[in-house]
Amino acid sequence: MSFGLIQSPDFPQIENGSLDAYLDQILPEIHPFSEDVRETEFYTSMQGKSWMLFSDDPAFREMVCYYFYPLLDNNIGRFEKTINGHGLVGIWTKLDNVNRIVIEIGKKGQEMRLHYDLKFLSENYMILKLNSLNAEKSKYLALGYEGHVKGLSWFEYVEALFYENRPTSRFNLALLMIVLILLAIGYLSL
Repeated sequence: MSFGLIQSPDFPQIENGSLDAYLDQILPEIHPFSEDVRETEFYTSMQGKSWMLFSDDPAFREMVCYYFYPLLDNNIGRFEKTINGHGLVGIWTKLDNVNRIVIEIGKKGQEMRLHYDLKFLSENYMILKLNSLNAEKSKYLALGYEGHVKGLSWFEYVEALFYENRPTSRFNLALLMIVLILLAIGYLSL
């Protein structure tokens, strides 16, 4: 699924752009339409909602998925990270006041706690940023709901993120729904 053939002039044109560079350009435009960390129904499920990781690193060949399970009464949920089918299990929680997800993963006594700021969330896209001054490889954790984005390259992921979440696409969808409803009413009144 590539949107490149119908690319609008609104899509950022970045010569030799990286995933981070595109997200830096796109996030300010789509951020107002983001859900926040309190709305766990967008990123969790009882079976663990599967979020695929996207990277522009040419050496990145793994299939990495993150799974978030619903929070329990103690505000802690189960978390899994799989790399080519091999899993690591941990826990996660959310910090509502700063729109942050905290993931704890590793063996007892050797746990690693990672604090991620939620930069964008919809039912199909989640962008996290490690709360750190020093980004290791990429400053963003670009995730897509596996059922929606599987098979996309990182650039196709960015295009889909942009086109599906910008204001004009939501407006066009709402307009289409109104037209369809009016047509249905007109048809039924015959």
